Amino acid sequence: MRLLNATTRSVHDFQSSDDIPDFAILSHTWGEEECTLQMMDDPKVVRRKGYEKIKLSCSQALRDGLQWVWVDTCCIDKSSTAELSEAINSMFRWYRNAKVCYAYLSDIGDISELPISRWFTRVWTLQELIAPRNMRFYDSAWRCIGTKTELAAMLSQTSGIDHFVLTSGKYKHIQIATKMSWAAKRKTTRIEDQSYCLLGISAKAFVRLQEEIMKTSDDQSLFAWGLTERPRTLQQFLNEWASTDITDMHGLFADSPSDFVLSDRIKVLENPHTVVPPIVSNNGVRIELQVLQDGTTQFAALICTVEGHYEYYLGFPLKPWGHRWTTRIKELLLVPARDLAREGDPYRPPSICLIKPPVGLFTHPVPKTSLKIVPRTTALRGNYRLEEMLCSAHAKYSPEEQTVTLAADLDTLHAAITYSPERTLEQYLSLAEPNLVEVFRQSRSCRGLPCGIEMYSSERADRDRGKLGADRSPCFKILQPSFAILVGGTLTAPWVNCVTVLSDAGCSAEFHSLLQADQKESLQLKEPRSLPWQHEIHTSRKVQAIAYRRNYTEKRKNGDGFELLRLREDYVFVDARIQLVSNNLVERGLWLSVELGWSKKTLGKLQDKKWWELLPN
Repeated sequence: MRLLNATTRSVHDFQSSDDIPDFAILSHTWGEEECTLQMMDDPKVVRRKGYEKIKLSCSQALRDGLQWVWVDTCCIDKSSTAELSEAINSMFRWYRNAKVCYAYLSDIGDISELPISRWFTRVWTLQELIAPRNMRFYDSAWRCIGTKTELAAMLSQTSGIDHFVLTSGKYKHIQIATKMSWAAKRKTTRIEDQSYCLLGISAKAFVRLQEEIMKTSDDQSLFAWGLTERPRTLQQFLNEWASTDITDMHGLFADSPSDFVLSDRIKVLENPHTVVPPIVSNNGVRIELQVLQDGTTQFAALICTVEGHYEYYLGFPLKPWGHRWTTRIKELLLVPARDLAREGDPYRPPSICLIKPPVGLFTHPVPKTSLKIVPRTTALRGNYRLEEMLCSAHAKYSPEEQTVTLAADLDTLHAAITYSPERTLEQYLSLAEPNLVEVFRQSRSCRGLPCGIEMYSSERADRDRGKLGADRSPCFKILQPSFAILVGGTLTAPWVNCVTVLSDAGCSAEFHSLLQADQKESLQLKEPRSLPWQHEIHTSRKVQAIAYRRNYTEKRKNGDGFELLRLREDYVFVDARIQLVSNNLVERGLWLSVELGWSKKTLGKLQDKKWWELLPN
């Protein structure tokens, strides 16, 4: 790499990267009478128009305490094809490693003209805008008009590059189409430069090297990058972990050799189980690894350990995304060997993992304040209906959009979705034995009950009364209750539960009593869980549906009596799931899906309106 001495303005060649001193770098657009490498030894070079910005850059570097400057016009030998090719491949790295970048906008007079500068239309300035960590913009009179951080909003609007990318310099998780769009409207003198300018923001040479090593070696220390001076244990990570930004998520491979700076402490162990070689494709890396599940968190354990911690394996957290892939968190952790041991074997049988870095910008997500209700295909359609959506004071239900929107993200009960039988018990009864309808209407024992019915036959009433005195016991009973899906918790740690509604006062009264109990922190139905590491919260419950009849028989030994014959006992399966809907980590939303089911035999009777066939003749 060649650098320009800011004092003497002579060019020096640094052969080793270890010898390169701190330097400033210039970003500009080419104009008339630029100064090439060969011209810098000619005293007349100072007369050329392009020399002025070189002089200004050197003067500014000296004011900033830097002795060296890189300027593309005079620090690259463009007569050498090999050197030019190397410079093209290294340019992004040079702009990233520079202590400061001076962006010289020679065609503007003040900050108001920044959006119309020619600098934003050139292809090469694309990576020169993204790469530098410290960047200052200067107008035609070399007056500083602001830093990249200070001008981020204006730069983002002008260039189309996301604000976060400009301020952080992190771009690897941006999808390819977005990167291409950044260059779509930029111009270049040579057509091939349109491709070269994207090499910096798409470079994966070190990743390709690791892929080739993996194809010929089963040494898993290749993946043991990211080791810290004092590695944390798995439990310490779980205790201290709060959330993970997409910039912490990676593929299986390291980004640069610097990620292996402490890897000389790693020791490789024997690998007795892995039999399927890893496969690299555009779908990620398919590999066998030991996987440990701790609650809702997964960890991949490598067949490696580290000096001083031989009772541990090295591993890293895995985060699922897109319903297919997992991504790894950079930090290496200490995974207790005892947690992986099974039946005397110190190793756990490997699991197949598909590891791929996430695609799509997901830096500062706008928190979703609504819950989408998604009724899944139900086996009880026509037999159960959504009766009522009950909401707390801070929640609002939209029947058109089927959403519950929260005015405040409170850790409390938000809503209850109540389901009731499609037909009333009287309607069910009229389908079976119309002569019992009137008896049902007069029955005080079952009046107003939402969950069941007790019936006795008028034809057998006198006989029953004679045998059992004043006790008019029912002939048979049907239980088909209403139930409610309760939703509560925060948007990042929601919970869902299913309860049977048994109150004579109905669902609304029971819901409000639960709200009052929740405000007193005595509601025992909460199941707080966190969603960052899993895709759904699931609850499944059986709601009992029973049909039976009392049968009176003569008993030889004990005389007259009766026995209870249970004819059929079945269940309504209520399945409720809160799902984190996020296929690409760009958009996130909570969906509540509810599914009901019954046994096929019972379902057939109900659909054919022959439920009474479940009872004996």
